Amino acid sequence: MINKLKGKLDFDELFGPNQHSYRPGFSTTTACVVLQDFLASELDKGNIVLLYSADLSSAFDLLRFQILINRLIELKVSSKLVNVIENFLADRSGFVDVGGSFSNLRNILIGCVQGSVLGPVLFNIYKKLR
Repeated sequence: MINKLKGKLDFDELFGPNQHSYRPGFSTTTACVVLQDFLASELDKGNIVLLYSADLSSAFDLLRFQILINRLIELKVSSKLVNVIENFLADRSGFVDVGGSFSNLRNILIGCVQGSVLGPVLFNIYKKLR
């Protein structure tokens, strides 16, 4: 499924040159090298540099399915592939285990499947557009 999605979208154009997560040949190491190079260059020019950093480690939990589906439709992803992705995200349930005590099973209405190969790609599409 991920290859079909990549075949429909130009990820380099969609994410730009500064997207380092979840892309072949890019990593936190390449992000640090690019950042260090930029900072050194700007400081050498005598410019003041401000850096803003955000931790997105829990951001997968906030993905809204319908927004992602609408964005895929806007990107002209085929309706069959959009339906498969929607089925991948919808109708999930889960529970919480705290010290052996389990909560009731609940429907999961938001969030992206973490630990899946497709999850990071969908999250990148979700967060990048708009």
